[in-house]
Amino acid sequence: MKVCEESMMDKDILEHCSEETKDVLQLARNMAQEHNHGYIGPEHLLGGLVHYGEGEGGRLNILGMLKLSYGDMMHSLEERLCEGSKRNTPGFINKNAEIVLEQALAYAQRHGYAYIEPEHLLYGLVQPLS
Repeated sequence: MKVCEESMMDKDILEHCSEETKDVLQLARNMAQEHNHGYIGPEHLLGGLVHYGEGEGGRLNILGMLKLSYGDMMHSLEERLCEGSKRNTPGFINKNAEIVLEQALAYAQRHGYAYIEPEHLLYGLVQPLS
């Protein structure tokens, strides 16, 4: 998976990610790349989760819970993502996204999970960044 190979993401955290979570991270990386961002941030993680949740037929139906459509959410998210530098390949997870991943890992471990699942990322996203 490219997100694992080409980023400076802590390999320790990646070892704790399920295949589904790695898919979400790849979707986040793709979103960052589409916007010429040289990093993956929480906004990209949210976009990856939303996209992933829609593709899984409701396993992680974030939008359904919020009574939002996929198109409306992605349009809103896209409006808030500014075009970045001309760097085409996201090179690292920024500090805020790293905190989200650490919070997701802590949550997963507290609840007896061996891996960070996509829903644990959602938990990490809604927690205050500390």
